[in-house]
Amino acid sequence: ADSLTRNRNQIIGATLAAAYAETGHFTEARRTAEHALRLAAAEGNEARVRSIRAQLEAYKSNNAYRDERYQ
Repeated sequence: ADSLTRNRNQIIGATLAAAYAETGHFTEARRTAEHALRLAAAEGNEARVRSIRAQLEAYKSNNAYRDERYQ
């Protein structure tokens, strides 16, 4: 899905980053989340920027991201 959008959809990118983290691929998760963060910031989507930043912090600690709303 990410390649179909030519890596230009921050929601798909953030989802892909979460999948990488879930499987222990934290380097890829960080790289993908950073790209999604840049896309969200370029669009001025502050809510998405905050969400992806939270994900990125988890990945920097080699943890998968869990949205507290769904715990």
